[in-house]
Amino acid sequence: MTKPSEYLAVATILALQEMDQSNNGLPAHVDELQILVENIYQISLKSSRIAIILNRLQHLGMLEVVRDSYAGHLIHIKKSLFETSSDKIIQILDPHVIKAVAIGGNSLFQRVFSNPEFWTNLEDEIESSHLDLETQSHLEYKSIIPAADRLVRRDDNQPTLTEIKSKLSELSILIGSQDNEVGDKIGDQRDVIVKEIELAEQVISEPRFRFASLIGWLAPVLRFLADKFAGGAIAEAAKHLLELILTLV
Repeated sequence: MTKPSEYLAVATILALQEMDQSNNGLPAHVDELQILVENIYQISLKSSRIAIILNRLQHLGMLEVVRDSYAGHLIHIKKSLFETSSDKIIQILDPHVIKAVAIGGNSLFQRVFSNPEFWTNLEDEIESSHLDLETQSHLEYKSIIPAADRLVRRDDNQPTLTEIKSKLSELSILIGSQDNEVGDKIGDQRDVIVKEIELAEQVISEPRFRFASLIGWLAPVLRFLADKFAGGAIAEAAKHLLELILTLV
């Protein structure tokens, strides 16, 4: 059975092909890609949905995401997107879906995306795989995989680590509160997340620790919180904390 993320990946490939054929130029930034796909299919793509699309297309060797200090997250679309796109789509989709795409094109995806069950299943897919897929896509998205093996020394990063520890404590308090909204949105994951935050506090208290040992599980947790509580205090705390941690690279 074709996964929701696979429908999104193929829809993105078709949108890029359409853009190329119209000679309007291809998107050079992740934000431009998001706007393109949203406009063509009249859908909303939050960060976790964009991450899963990027992960699929990077895995297929069709694009690269590069983080620039000033320009943000740039995308390099490879020639293979247009030279082997049909082969790539065959790898992704079930045969009956391939036939439907050939017949219906964009209209097929508009019908798929108008089905509420599709988005429910997509969120389930993202949530169930966030410990590996989200981590991988996040690290690729930030272009920090080579730095993940470096050792962080407490003596060299004392001010930043002190602030990180303070922010971890604040986030733990927010998550552990008796606020009904927190319970409604994350349910029995609350206790697990609090323990993961406590573990992060222990790791950064060591004289030295491997960056990967911190970012490997904490990044997907923070992205999860940022998406679940978008626009709220927990989301802002999670995003700020992730930004601080990435300064250790």
